[in-house]
Amino acid sequence: MRKLTTITYNELTKCCTSLSHLMGALAEFERDLIRERTKAGMKAAKKRGKHVGRPRALSPGQVQHMQELLAAGRTQREVAELLGVSANTVGWELKRPLAENPRRSPSAISTVTHNDAR
Repeated sequence: MRKLTTITYNELTKCCTSLSHLMGALAEFERDLIRERTKAGMKAAKKRGKHVGRPRALSPGQVQHMQELLAAGRTQREVAELLGVSANTVGWELKRPLAENPRRSPSAISTVTHNDAR
């Protein structure tokens, strides 16, 4: 007949603590692998000329319309309401470099003052 060994509470707690530390280390390692693969995928997509990140709120046609409205004397807030976006989005589109936004006209920039954003 075999004798059953009894495990005390302290031994069980030490075992569970060790096991949880091991599982935590494995989870952290897996998370690092996921992060590396994600960054590599984003870098490859950028090399192929794909947009990485959140989609733009305004299409190029809407940006052109926005610039025409601003050049006509509308405020950023009015233009934002017409286009269904926030005034901050209109401001960001104005600040975007010409290389990213080739349809941006210099006349649209000069007609907007800082007070229009309020």
